[in-house]
Amino acid sequence: MKKDAAWKGYVETAMGRRRYLPGIRSQSYRDKSSAERMAINTPVQGLGADCLKYAMSLLVKELADKPYIRPILTVHDSLVFLVRDDRIEEARELIRRCMETPPDLPGFTPLVAEVSVGKKYGELE
Repeated sequence: MKKDAAWKGYVETAMGRRRYLPGIRSQSYRDKSSAERMAINTPVQGLGADCLKYAMSLLVKELADKPYIRPILTVHDSLVFLVRDDRIEEARELIRRCMETPPDLPGFTPLVAEVSVGKKYGELE
């Protein structure tokens, strides 16, 4: 990964998003080491971010006619929704389905999404 990044000047996630690494060819040990760590981490962490964005795009389409399910916040790799009490089970299933729908990548391992419910973020079960 480091050699490929040094040759190209960037790394890519499996979904094709690029992160350019200007320090990868630096003579500075600190700058080069930092860029090499990014070259190793970005394909994995970036794919996680890409999967979340992909799921969010599916959710946007599904929620267009469901004003009672409102996305309000992202926290790292979690999404937080405001949902009417009488629609919680519907929201739970819809959100899980969208989050577990894999992007069209060969050999992609299916994801498992956990859905928690609570009145406050700190009280999710």
